[in-house]
Amino acid sequence: MSPLIFPVSAKQALIAKIKADAALLKKSRITNLATYLSDNIILPRRKAFQQALTKNIGFLLNASLRHSEAKYKGALEQLEEFKKIDCDNAELMERLLAETRERQQSYLLNVGNFQASVQVFAIQARALVDSLSTARVDAVIQRSKDELTKSLTTYRMKQKIQILFEDIRDVLQDAVDTPPRVRTVFALFEK
Repeated sequence: MSPLIFPVSAKQALIAKIKADAALLKKSRITNLATYLSDNIILPRRKAFQQALTKNIGFLLNASLRHSEAKYKGALEQLEEFKKIDCDNAELMERLLAETRERQQSYLLNVGNFQASVQVFAIQARALVDSLSTARVDAVIQRSKDELTKSLTTYRMKQKIQILFEDIRDVLQDAVDTPPRVRTVFALFEK
């Protein structure tokens, strides 16, 4: 596959933006590059990260819920067995009931942790969406635009464009770093 080449005139684009000259902006061909970046790089990656995060969270939540339900069901079955046993040894029965109550409390604690985890996941999902938000990307682009308008040479403009790409890469890296934090929370929940 041959690399895409976008012939643009950064100087014309800058002048067009400053003067609000639509014809000069079109002539600079910068909109083709901006459209390509938006449609083919940022938007697909954002969707992919959101889908991966949703899939991972759903899988982990279901696994934790099944694990907790199995423990609870086992405790209830033991409790039913204890009720069926006619035991003369009251001391043994009290110990078994205490053990069952401890398991029930453990289950209730796990349910509480699960509910707290759901809140943490909502916050993490919001953080992922925020890290890929249009406002954040627009802020990076606006800051780069402001710096470009202050650049007087083509060399300086190239440097500022390189910084823009690095900043966008950092935004995407923040989104990539979110799923490991979610796994850490689940690891704590399953202990």
